[in-house]
Amino acid sequence: MSLESTRPLLLRLNFPFCAHRCAYCPQQSQPHTEVALRAYGQAMLVEMAAAAEEGEGRTVTAVSLEGGCPGLMSADSLQDILRGLRKHFPLADDVQISVQTMPGEYSQAFMRKLRDNGVSFWTVGLQTAVLEEHLLLDRPYKFDALTMVDAALKNFDPRLLNFELLYGIPGQTSLSLGRSLEKVLAYEPDHITLAPLRLLHGTRLYDRCRAGAVKPMEPQMAANLYEEAAERLESLGYRRYTASGFARPGGQDRFRLGLLQGEDLLGLGYEAKSCLDGLCYSTGHNFNEYLAHSGELEIVADQVAQLSGEDQALRLALGRLERLEAVEGSALGERLSPLLKSGELEDTGEGYRLTPLGIASGALYRIG
Repeated sequence: MSLESTRPLLLRLNFPFCAHRCAYCPQQSQPHTEVALRAYGQAMLVEMAAAAEEGEGRTVTAVSLEGGCPGLMSADSLQDILRGLRKHFPLADDVQISVQTMPGEYSQAFMRKLRDNGVSFWTVGLQTAVLEEHLLLDRPYKFDALTMVDAALKNFDPRLLNFELLYGIPGQTSLSLGRSLEKVLAYEPDHITLAPLRLLHGTRLYDRCRAGAVKPMEPQMAANLYEEAAERLESLGYRRYTASGFARPGGQDRFRLGLLQGEDLLGLGYEAKSCLDGLCYSTGHNFNEYLAHSGELEIVADQVAQLSGEDQALRLALGRLERLEAVEGSALGERLSPLLKSGELEDTGEGYRLTPLGIASGALYRIG
């Protein structure tokens, strides 16, 4: 069977390790000792070989190494995993392989090994370049760590470079968000991800806001910051192709775009999520069980659910909204009325679209 005749498949490789949990992050991380990281890399290779059957008849068009912090793994381990992908899955000739990293995780050796094994889309999770905001979010790297990126980027072409920034941070202003934009624009990135800060239950920042120690930003103010930043990026040649994604020509995040278009997803690694032909599940009841049984899919598959036709239609509708397209009211059903009243959706005459307020307030997360 030729690759051209197969269906597209996205691969998500999850690395559930963090050097430090940020104040706004609800995720739990696993111990990242050298022994645990090495064992995890081996378990993922075993799972990869077992899961290859799930990719039969499909062509992998995009791969995302995310978490967590994939950069806590050794470059050699990530190199072995990337080689395993090519061994077990049919990859498209132009497959886009992306990796999430923190400032300070870039070294020349790290970049070289990943780049030489196909990584072509590099995300730097900066979030802010303003010290006060950095401290409030309790980011897990030294504030000046962004300068550590310079030598690696100058010596090894990263191909496509993406910076992640947050807006809606308590105390953030148009001026401070502008300073963060100036910092990342100096690198002339191909892509910028501009995401709203979400105050989630169970995080330290949520608790501080609830206790009155920190004042959260009003959604409309966050929407104003978003629109101002978006207009600036568009004036510089970046195209807004999703609610949070701004790309120069050829710089789109194809993994993210594929998800929003409803392409099938296969997740590898502990707590990775998959959705194949409407069957959705995550991997691993607990971390040690995953390490021991990663090659036994019937054991490690968790939270298995078959999406109904209505659920799948909603998933596609949310993807269209995230891609800034209009959707019919019937696709959202009873979820539509409150969002119209709040101003988070608007009726354009051709369908319903997200407004800047809907983007900044995280309306899609509530719908889904």
